[in-house]
Amino acid sequence: MFRDVERGPAFLVECRNTTTHDISTGSDVWTLNRSAIRIDGNDLDDEPRIGPGLTMDIPPGGIWRGIVELRQAAPRTFYAVALGAHVRWPTVVPLQSGRHTIAVRCNGVWSIDMPFYWEQ
Repeated sequence: MFRDVERGPAFLVECRNTTTHDISTGSDVWTLNRSAIRIDGNDLDDEPRIGPGLTMDIPPGGIWRGIVELRQAAPRTFYAVALGAHVRWPTVVPLQSGRHTIAVRCNGVWSIDMPFYWEQ
C-alpha cells in the first residue's frame, strides 16, 4: 500500500509467522519500532514505541499486518487501523523528493528493498 497520510507515504506490511507456535500481535518480533525499518539502505534510529493496544495471537503460518506511516512532520492525527492491519504505526521520517527504498524486518529477517517515489 502506498498512501499520502498527512504529507507522507504509508505502507501495508505483512509478516508471516514462520514459527511453530502462536505469536501475539503485540510481540517485538513484528515491525513495531524504527530499528525494524530501513530507508535507502539505512536503519532508522530506535525510539520508544507506543503499545499496539488490543492484541490477538497469530497462529503458525498466519499473517500479521501493520501500517507503517513515514510522516513528514509530527503527527497531528492518529488514524484507526484499517485494511485488516493489527497496528498502525506513524513515525517522522523526512524524505527528499525522488526515488527511495524501504525494507522492514519481521521475525528477525529483513525484506528486500522495495522502491517507491516521493514528491513533496
